[in-house]
Amino acid sequence: MPLLSEIPVTTEDPVWLEPKLYPNPATTELKLDLAYESRWVGEKIFVTNMMGQGVLNLSIMSKNQSIDIKNLQSGTYFIAAKRSDGVSMKLKFVKL
Repeated sequence: MPLLSEIPVTTEDPVWLEPKLYPNPATTELKLDLAYESRWVGEKIFVTNMMGQGVLNLSIMSKNQSIDIKNLQSGTYFIAAKRSDGVSMKLKFVKL
């Protein structure tokens, strides 16, 4: 009988590695914090409304990306992106 049992290792990334989107809700600008994952730089962001219509596309230029949303109508939106290695993100925000 072993004295120590093995602790299973999780395969999920720690929460602090996940992209952060703030402030949420927002009025004119969002910040997308990718500080711990530089592989997103150079990838495209797609912003869609609740009906799945594309309303904004931009490239990620830095690990702390600003997203101008002042021209969007009030409502709920989704930000989606997919890296060349297949990893994807989907975040939701509210525009006031």
